[in-house]
Amino acid sequence: RECLFFVLDRLFHPRVICTDPGGTCVRIEDTIRLLSRNLEREERVMRETGYPRSAAHKWAHDALLRKLARMKRTLVCGDYDNALVFDFLTKWLNTHSATYDRHFSEFLLARGM
Repeated sequence: RECLFFVLDRLFHPRVICTDPGGTCVRIEDTIRLLSRNLEREERVMRETGYPRSAAHKWAHDALLRKLARMKRTLVCGDYDNALVFDFLTKWLNTHSATYDRHFSEFLLARGM
């Protein structure tokens, strides 16, 4: 989680200038790629450990990636406020961590993992 916040802050810091104004936002593409890898890893652990709430947890991951894909299609690079994406991701990560990830952590701890 801390690593994701660090990377997202660097990608969407207010002083970060877009490299391709008017084109597809590579920062959103990079965020999708980064999150996809991390979420896939987490989902693999859920499957391997038999986590009973894995379907709902994966649904939340998929919903996030769909929202980011929509942002990528609709936000023109250089024409949006970086804080828009950063605030959305920060809110999502905090909420997701406090609910879904907390339950998953408790499941793993209860099984001594």
